[in-house]
Amino acid sequence: MNTSYGVTHNLAAILGVQALDPASLPPQDAVVGDPATLYQTWEPPADMPAKGSVSALTGSTKIPTGQYAARDASLYLPPAAQVANPPALPLLVFMMGQPGSPDPTALAKALDAFAAKNKGLAPIAIVVDQLTAPDRDPTCVDSSKYGAVATYINQLVPQWAQNNLNIVKDHRYWVIGGFSNGGSCAAYYGAKYPDTWGQMLDVMGNEFPGSEHVDQTVKDVYNGNAGAFQANKPAVIMAAAAPGSYAGHTAIFTWGSEDKTYGPGQLANSKAAAAAGFTVLTHIVEGAGHTGEALDGSLAWAIPALAPTLGLAAPAS
Repeated sequence: MNTSYGVTHNLAAILGVQALDPASLPPQDAVVGDPATLYQTWEPPADMPAKGSVSALTGSTKIPTGQYAARDASLYLPPAAQVANPPALPLLVFMMGQPGSPDPTALAKALDAFAAKNKGLAPIAIVVDQLTAPDRDPTCVDSSKYGAVATYINQLVPQWAQNNLNIVKDHRYWVIGGFSNGGSCAAYYGAKYPDTWGQMLDVMGNEFPGSEHVDQTVKDVYNGNAGAFQANKPAVIMAAAAPGSYAGHTAIFTWGSEDKTYGPGQLANSKAAAAAGFTVLTHIVEGAGHTGEALDGSLAWAIPALAPTLGLAAPAS
């Protein structure tokens, strides 16, 4: 199952067992300049680490979860974040698939590869839990059955990041992203909360949260209200948004060429996002289905594609 869905890299990650050291947060001493030109102004010191670090946000560094039983998030700090007088960096909040856990392995690999070619620069990333357990699907919204997942990810996580990490404060440099189940949440949150998330990255997500089990979702999450379920589909939210809501927002959609389950929904959502005013970028991983191979290929393409928007690379000519 793990190989088929590509959601995690080992059994511990499926079960939500974090094999990571607890995070030690860097001091709040970032050098703040123009984030749009960071790729030009940043010069790494000689002692900068070659790779980013991954750790568990647990114990004293645990993000408050409010009315939601989230498993511990994980933190990725790129090389440029681990030096004295680091630059303020963009924020990427990412969610993995179901079954799965806040496993940072795939994302850290892609961010490290980008940082190695770009003076150690990459977003500071938090991989969060939108499920609570491998076999549960809260479908990205607050509910009496599963708790306040949307409040946790769209309010508590950003508040904690702003207070504890050396990130750019301008929300145009904040990205909501995810893979598979997490990708459907990213599309939903990016559409619904454009004042929080400046950019969106949907890697092989469902066309809408709960698409695999509509009847059960309407019953369990929406208390039988099919209209409310329909209204929370990303394409519906985008179509109803006020003109200009997504000006300056980039939305990236990726999928495998052999993914006949999620690929059509990704194409449909990319068209809906373009019609709503997003700047849309799409990428198809040739020869891949809904697998870890497609996840790795998607991230390897998407991180550099998003980088100019985040001030981490020169604009494409």
